[in-house]
Amino acid sequence: MARQLSVSYTLSNGAGINTVNVQVVSVTNTNDVIMSSTLPMSAGDIAVTGSTQIRLVYTVPPGVTSFRSIPRITSQDTYGNNYSYPASSA
Repeated sequence: MARQLSVSYTLSNGAGINTVNVQVVSVTNTNDVIMSSTLPMSAGDIAVTGSTQIRLVYTVPPGVTSFRSIPRITSQDTYGNNYSYPASSA
């Protein structure tokens, strides 16, 4: 039987400008783990040197003892510039 795993992540703003409209837009997982949280997920705005927490819920198949999860986060600065993390290589 599959299990539910809830993981808290801290998103921090180390830039010199406020970031707005922070969202988790997708998540890539290994070992057939499925994202159970509804995406996109808003994390709100993060002030300079500030942080916020989000919680993602995963469905983990039987027999899986470890997996890797890579959340893709998007945001904008107060000047309207768009950012994506991890940064795409395109």
